[in-house]
Amino acid sequence: LNDSFYKVAFSEEDKNNIATKLINNNKNMRYPKANSGNDTIDNVFLLSIDECGTYFGAPNLADCPKLATRGTKYAKNTNNRGGHLTVRDKNDWAIGNSQYWLRSPGASNSYAASIMQIGGIDLYGNMSDLVYLGVRPAIWVKY
Repeated sequence: LNDSFYKVAFSEEDKNNIATKLINNNKNMRYPKANSGNDTIDNVFLLSIDECGTYFGAPNLADCPKLATRGTKYAKNTNNRGGHLTVRDKNDWAIGNSQYWLRSPGASNSYAASIMQIGGIDLYGNMSDLVYLGVRPAIWVKY
């Protein structure tokens, strides 16, 4: 995200307004033995479980429709590992929403937490090598 995506997705003016921040990588509260990795300094990042609760007001992590989102045309393209984001039909039970990754670990070091189509946080997560989940990049803006 901080290399090719950042270089392509943002103009120089945009980049001047994006803050570089320390990103804390906290443990998964339900699976604290999973390694959350080192903190990083980034321009673009994925949200954590904690940030989903803070910024989207998710008092019940299993049911937070504000976190649900649809995949974009860009996201539907083949990714560099040959997979496609699973984009649901708008008539599907999840109203066309797609799953996407969080930066928090899942149940083990091989899993990462994610957002389900309905908007809830999957604390157990998915195998981190799955190619059909999307990403929802986040940035901090200078003002």
